[in-house]
Amino acid sequence: MLQLRRQRRRTRTTADIRHMQELPNTLVILEEEIENIVQELGSDAFRNLPGATETKSLIKIKISKSKLYEAKVGVCEVQRKWDQRGSGTRMQARFKKLMNSKTKLLKNKWNSYNKKAQDYNLNYENSIQIMVPDLDEVKAMTLQDPFWNLGSITHPNEPWATDSNVQKGIEAHLLVSHCQDELHRISREARQAVRWAVKKASTLDRMLRLLGNGGLLLLVGFHKVWYCD
Repeated sequence: MLQLRRQRRRTRTTADIRHMQELPNTLVILEEEIENIVQELGSDAFRNLPGATETKSLIKIKISKSKLYEAKVGVCEVQRKWDQRGSGTRMQARFKKLMNSKTKLLKNKWNSYNKKAQDYNLNYENSIQIMVPDLDEVKAMTLQDPFWNLGSITHPNEPWATDSNVQKGIEAHLLVSHCQDELHRISREARQAVRWAVKKASTLDRMLRLLGNGGLLLLVGFHKVWYCD
């Protein structure tokens, strides 16, 4: 914008003029994005933060934990490719170097998260305590581990995010729902199989009636030959 202002009107190109006309729309989009981010981070509570508050600490932990998760995904992805590829010397050396780099990044992200989480638990002892696994535990975790759930950080006062019994109840409900879906699928496939069998049996009955006894002997002989093969 400043560059456009410095240019004299007579030297502006058509592209410059179009760019200036599009600036208001661009500013509107930026303002909307800023508003969305502010709402996600706590709306008025975030805008009125006087300093290092609990909400601000939780925001920092959320960001740090997200970066830790990304680093963990990187390690898992390298390990997956390493397991799928050959075991040649050059390939082993390449993946080992890449794994060392990803592991070092994971350690750095864990150090950052660990410090923020430890500080939060120390400064806000009366609040829900943040999980702080050690580095070896993080390395051994799968990507489906409950630790990666950000609910306890984004919604610290919600039972579904912090109460282990509620979380177990939710998992049990999801498991029951999944089992019911599987039973419905199996019953549907069973009905289709029975319908197919009845249809085929009816077709065979009509063929036998048309062929008579000779057809029956021919059919039996055909089955004997088929089984022998």
